[in-house]
Amino acid sequence: MLHTAEEQTPNSAITSIKSQVAQSLRSADSEVDIRTTEYFNHTFAPDIILRWPRQKAERHVYLRTSANIDYLIEDVSLARDPNSIFMPLARVEFNDASDSLRERLETTSRSQSALVTEPESFSALGEARSNRPVVGLASRSLLQGGNGYVAPLRAARFGDTLADAFQRAQVPVMDESPDSVQQAVQDAEDLLDSAHAGEVSGFLHAVWVGSGGNGAQFPGGEGVTAAPSGAALELLLKTVEIDDERFWARMAKSLSFNKLSEMTATTEDQNFQHLIHAAVDILKAKGVRIVEGVPSRGQARWFLDQGQLALRYRGVTAIFASSKVGDLSQAGVVSMTGPADLQRRARRADIRLTEVSVGTKDRHFDYGSEDGAAITQDVQLDQFASALGGAAEVRKAVARVGERDVLLDFLTSTAYGRTAGLLYLSELVRHIPIFSDYSREEVGEFVASAISGDGVDVEGAGS
Repeated sequence: MLHTAEEQTPNSAITSIKSQVAQSLRSADSEVDIRTTEYFNHTFAPDIILRWPRQKAERHVYLRTSANIDYLIEDVSLARDPNSIFMPLARVEFNDASDSLRERLETTSRSQSALVTEPESFSALGEARSNRPVVGLASRSLLQGGNGYVAPLRAARFGDTLADAFQRAQVPVMDESPDSVQQAVQDAEDLLDSAHAGEVSGFLHAVWVGSGGNGAQFPGGEGVTAAPSGAALELLLKTVEIDDERFWARMAKSLSFNKLSEMTATTEDQNFQHLIHAAVDILKAKGVRIVEGVPSRGQARWFLDQGQLALRYRGVTAIFASSKVGDLSQAGVVSMTGPADLQRRARRADIRLTEVSVGTKDRHFDYGSEDGAAITQDVQLDQFASALGGAAEVRKAVARVGERDVLLDFLTSTAYGRTAGLLYLSELVRHIPIFSDYSREEVGEFVASAISGDGVDVEGAGS
């Protein structure tokens, strides 16, 4: 039941306050999980609990009906809840004679790794984020790792400075003033814990280096690397579309499956295509599996689903395992076919088969060359299979890439490196067509669009 201002009960008023605060916090970070408690203005029990499940992070929010500075200092000291947020519902007022109080509030809150701020701080950042998405890094970082006392105006200024620095880092010319980049790094160090300050610095440094700047000349903190966190990388992908192969080539150098797993959202946008196309000959994986998925049209598209790298093309969805085939939790589709059809698929995809295992319900044989030579053209293979009857199907096979073997399991449509071997994404992509009856044109379109983003027509279907 809704209550008007005249008939609002104490409980409904508290619920309304918490709801408004939660809305303010969520506007600053859409990924945060917010739970309210049954407490209100309690000394030791939080009013709101913030959680980031993927990062396994948690932060407690204590609402305060009084903005009295002495009371806030006392509350932070008494709660002894590290990494908490104290949020007065009224504006904190300082006068000319309160410098010592401001310093005490700052010192006390920092000693507890606590943030003291008002709901308006996050509301302002949330509004700015809608127009300049990069402000989302400022709001998220402040919510997760803010320290000390941060007034709403200070929070808004941090968002503006970071947005300006992002634009500046895309034009890394040292004879132009780098003050905005340096100021953003300094603001992050002043307002955030070391981990989140490093994330902001790493994000700007990555943009700086990706845009062609000299990493040693980055106008930020010492020890900054060009490897943004998964969250910062995700924000970079969402901020502005960058159609610059050199930029993404520089970004791809620091890409890893760990970074991809840190990304929380499903993404299939063009920036992500640019990034993976730049990484196909850099990033290595254990294997790839064909699973049930949503049919698609047109060229192959890379996407992330809850941190898992995958590729979609027409009726095929392929997921990649970073280090172990056992990491592939989804069941693969069955794609067993006859030896002659397998050889035809291999020729269309230019795959060098060296061994096959063919069987029926109660019989099987293995066929291969002694010296590892290709058997893709061997007519004897189909002749041997005919001896088992028309039901003979290929269950497993081995393909050769350079001096390395790729194991092909047709019972689960999985291609993976032998023993501990890892393969480049581009190498695994080229083996995906072996599990489907693609024409030569379709193989060409799939490989070209998955590896370079180019859709090509290959003349002649071939057999």
